[in-house]
Amino acid sequence: MSSITPDIPFIWVPDANVEQCSYCDVNFTMFNRKHHCRFCGKIFCYECLPFMQELSWSENGLQKCCMVCNEKIDVMKKNKNKNLILCLLPLTIMEKHVFLYVNKSWNKTASYIISVFKGIQYKLTYHRWTKIERLLINTHFNQFKSHSRLFIQSLKCLYGSNLNSLMKQQEYVTSCEDLYCDCFCSNTITIYDIIDLLSNKPLVMEYDTVLDYIIKAIEKIETDAISLFLPWFLSIGVNKACQIFILKALLPRCDNLNFVYKMYFECKLLFDTSYKEFYVSITQKILMNNKYSEEILKTERFVQAINSGVFKMQDKNVRMPYNPKVIVTNILNKKIKKIASFTQPIKVPMETNIGIINILIKKEDVRPDRLAVLMMYIMNQYDDFNFKPYSVFCVSQDEGWIEMLNNVETLYDIEKKNSIQNYILSKNPNKNIKELRRLFIKSCASNCILTYILGVGDRNLCNILVHDEGHLIHIDYSYLLGHDPKWQKVEMRITPGMVDMLGGMDSVEYQQLQILCTSMFKQVRKYSFFWSAFIHYLSNTKPAITKYYGKKIHIKTHIEQRLMLNSSSEQINMFIIDTVNKNSGSSLMSYISDTLFDARTSLDEYMFKLEM
Repeated sequence: MSSITPDIPFIWVPDANVEQCSYCDVNFTMFNRKHHCRFCGKIFCYECLPFMQELSWSENGLQKCCMVCNEKIDVMKKNKNKNLILCLLPLTIMEKHVFLYVNKSWNKTASYIISVFKGIQYKLTYHRWTKIERLLINTHFNQFKSHSRLFIQSLKCLYGSNLNSLMKQQEYVTSCEDLYCDCFCSNTITIYDIIDLLSNKPLVMEYDTVLDYIIKAIEKIETDAISLFLPWFLSIGVNKACQIFILKALLPRCDNLNFVYKMYFECKLLFDTSYKEFYVSITQKILMNNKYSEEILKTERFVQAINSGVFKMQDKNVRMPYNPKVIVTNILNKKIKKIASFTQPIKVPMETNIGIINILIKKEDVRPDRLAVLMMYIMNQYDDFNFKPYSVFCVSQDEGWIEMLNNVETLYDIEKKNSIQNYILSKNPNKNIKELRRLFIKSCASNCILTYILGVGDRNLCNILVHDEGHLIHIDYSYLLGHDPKWQKVEMRITPGMVDMLGGMDSVEYQQLQILCTSMFKQVRKYSFFWSAFIHYLSNTKPAITKYYGKKIHIKTHIEQRLMLNSSSEQINMFIIDTVNKNSGSSLMSYISDTLFDARTSLDEYMFKLEM
């Protein structure tokens, strides 16, 4: 019954996002103020919000609600018993459609139950489960095992109930069409589903049947895909069941060179937690029976020496900790230098089997940078996205390495002597401007979407690079979720030089950028359930990332606003295009910010030379 819309979870609409009443479209003014419906979260004028209702989740008495929600609440209260009966009836959801045609009262009951059922797959990590949803899922559980999204939602919802007995029920085969599955439904759970489940409800693995199911599911996933998400998988080792999962699902993959290195050094990072003994035991098991144990120990000594300031090879031919296929043969001591910036990281050039690599040694937490880079790898799997990810290695919660990219220049350096367009053309004399612009548009749009969704701050001209091939590359993700050291709030950074490279704001290429940003954003938004769990890593992980630890409400609000979870396709189109336009070219605030940054950079360089 496609005419019945899903009961989308409550999302609070920010005041700044709305200028008109959601019902009568009247403009808000100083006197015509904004008012929220406490049931749907939308914003209305005073005249369109005259109703008051008691809400089950609120202890503050009567709450304001709009006309649509008022009618919905009245129907829910009036048909409370019928709602419970229809939930509990052992019929398929399609068989319950019969009640639409009994009479008006049963029609409203059936419409409500079908609407709630349709909305189950759209609930995010932090949404509460209602009694009706729990009853529906419990009744229809045996139909969900071959439907990934509904099944994962069921496990999250029914944690604390009789999951073991439900898991043992014989499956009732039902088509996606009959369960209203969205386009992401699969007959087996994906890596996205597993991250969603374990980031939200890791303790669900206390049920033996669930643990066995997840282990069997993860056996079907490629090792490279699992290695990307090791920080999420390893950080859940909080109880015996989670630790069994790590031992049975992850440890057997340590015969893979790349995987064993990532797992070993991620466990080392987790030594500084209350579960140190468990992670120490994992590293011991890895070294005890692994053919790469000697190589790993050589790399560990190498990392310890570098971070102690000893830039000397103690062993020959040492594998890089973040990419063991790269083998370090020598450290170029004479070329080691401090970088003239606020944190003064050390640049260490190393000779390797693939050429000279420059490593930036930073005395700060680089896990936010790693999260952004992992996001690049994931987004590169979607249509049109074009990132050049770089390597980030976390040594501890206040130390890290970043592999510097070759053949790049900062926008700051380019604009001091040239333009982006002239720079790229000079590096690519055999390519035509249209081909170069096509590549530049894709990389520019990719970075716009990434920085917008993550809320990346401090987008100064030294944090944006241009590769010789024409790629645009953002670096330094120290400020996320809207945090910014400056007063200027920037959602995307499209400088006048970038606009010039596109041919100006009236060009076809600029319009292509707008269209591409919109389509890319919609691709990412489709996986909101995954990105919610992915970004919540910042507040959940241990050792804690000080800036973000425990700030779940802030992250929840950020995700809702940036992914526009309550917006229609048309609203998204308008908003993204408007955001691109608003952040393109030069503004007074960006001009002041860049001028002050230029002055500060010159002063820092001068002071740095005096210190040297």
